[in-house]
Amino acid sequence: MKNYAKISHVVSLSLILLGGFLGVPRAEAQLTLGKLVQSSEKDLDVRYRDVADAIVLFQRGNGPAALNMLRTAKQQHAELPPGEIMFAHLCFASGNTKPGREILQVAAVEAQDDPEVWNMLADLQLREGHFAEADLLFSKAIDVANKFKGNVKRREAQLINAYAGAAMTNERRSQWELAEYYLRAWIKLAPQTAEVYPRLAATLINTNHFDQAMKVLQDLRTLDPNQLPAEITLGMTYQRLGKTEEAKQSMLGGLEKHADDFGSQIAVARWSLGVGDLDRARTCAAAALALQKNSHLPDLINAQADYLQGKFAEAEAGFQKVYQDQPANYDAINGLALSMLAQNDAAKNKLALQYAELNAKSNNDFRAPRGIQAASLLSWALFHNDKKEEAIKLMATIITNSSVSPETGYYAAVLFADQGRKDVAKELLTKALASKTPFAYRNKAEALLEAVK
Repeated sequence: MKNYAKISHVVSLSLILLGGFLGVPRAEAQLTLGKLVQSSEKDLDVRYRDVADAIVLFQRGNGPAALNMLRTAKQQHAELPPGEIMFAHLCFASGNTKPGREILQVAAVEAQDDPEVWNMLADLQLREGHFAEADLLFSKAIDVANKFKGNVKRREAQLINAYAGAAMTNERRSQWELAEYYLRAWIKLAPQTAEVYPRLAATLINTNHFDQAMKVLQDLRTLDPNQLPAEITLGMTYQRLGKTEEAKQSMLGGLEKHADDFGSQIAVARWSLGVGDLDRARTCAAAALALQKNSHLPDLINAQADYLQGKFAEAEAGFQKVYQDQPANYDAINGLALSMLAQNDAAKNKLALQYAELNAKSNNDFRAPRGIQAASLLSWALFHNDKKEEAIKLMATIITNSSVSPETGYYAAVLFADQGRKDVAKELLTKALASKTPFAYRNKAEALLEAVK
């Protein structure tokens, strides 16, 4: 407790600034009560009213009061995460990384016997590419989780998170044997978790255990018959590893074998979009539609193909069709806004901003791919509506704290070039154009790179 007052003072000073953070509207700093208290139970508002009230205070910009209320909630409900950890989640979910980091430093002292603080600190290091530090912190989280005497559900969840993070850390630095160890520990603890199997298959591929990799994926489909066929999943795994020829052989071989499988047709269509084979994407979309006439996925794929080909009006119509049937569909809203913005029409730009704000409100965690994508779209829409200061602040946060797609890299380059920061724009464009991932603005990115040299 000795250092608490000093650290708390630093945190409190930072929290005063939470009223208007980095161009993201305060009302969008949302994290559901269920996620924050790590429970899927109903009637949480009754049991954890103080936590719900703390979320409201945070959204209104009163960080210190929210933090105090969360600490009080923990004292009254031992099963909850520590108040500092809940507050850190609110900070990160709203893009406020600085106070989030600072409160985690407090938690490392005040809640050092809780594994979540070590998982969160490790995750920050992992996102920044500090793999040695992340590995040590995930190991610490595993050790603390194994000794944890509190909420049993939280203990198991944090142990799984630690195994998953330690595996990811070692995957990123190509330490495949260590990654395999952590992935198998994860499977042992939670064998029903589908996402771990493709990652284990990837580690086995990297150690040339191809037959074992195929068996792991076959085990996955035995576990859940709704999963994709092993050949398709293996192809997707090859693609993530950059083994493009092996990916093609596995994907097309799997498609030939499972041509009557809707999921396989959709998976190959999406893979085809990712490698720029738009004709094949459309062919698979047509085959998928024949298998499931009421599915919206073929329409989304065709709209995405139109967007990548620069047929923005056609793409808008395709995304609009899906949006009318599924107004909460993330991909439809995202694609609709992007295709409108690409047409340089003031009225459409204004409507696109509304769509972008809708997606950003529902996907506001910068640690998740959709959160990054939604924030990127919002920044791009703000720029097209002459809200350049807000746009650049948000985009700066995105590229500082996240890995971005080539298209987001292009957006960021346009924003920075508009400010005269040609060096930053050049770096972003060079990285975007080095990627083999197709994106609609590749030609414009090439032209802009010439202009900023």
